[in-house]
Amino acid sequence: IQQGRHATVPPRPDERSTDGAAPKGLPPAICERLFNAVERAAADPKFQAQAASYFAPLRYLPPAKYEVELRDAEAQFRQLWKEIPWTDE
Repeated sequence: IQQGRHATVPPRPDERSTDGAAPKGLPPAICERLFNAVERAAADPKFQAQAASYFAPLRYLPPAKYEVELRDAEAQFRQLWKEIPWTDE
């Protein structure tokens, strides 16, 4: 669940952010270039303004923090599954 919200988006307690990731096995040098490019884009005022014009909130997380969020989310879903399992029936 996002900790911060964009001013143009009304609160929703069940909201999850849209995630981005690189393919598994991508060479480390390429990963580093990709991560740096995404970080620069997310910090660019022009890009931020364009995203805001589309009502697309931005929330960049460096890879290590992103991994922590994914692991936390997985743990939350696993716990939820234990408490309230669902089926496709």
